[in-house]
Amino acid sequence: MNESILKSLDSNEKETLQKGLESLIEQTYVIENEYKTLNENYNSLR
Repeated sequence: MNESILKSLDSNEKETLQKGLESLIEQTYVIENEYKTLNENYNSLR
């Protein structure tokens, strides 16, 4: 992210951004684990 954008955000906006990024990271882990499970299930059916 551009440093000047970060500097222009107030504390509430930074907190909102941080929470959004945390949520995105958590969702990415969930999707990755679901993919691994589905892939294992698919491979076991072969």
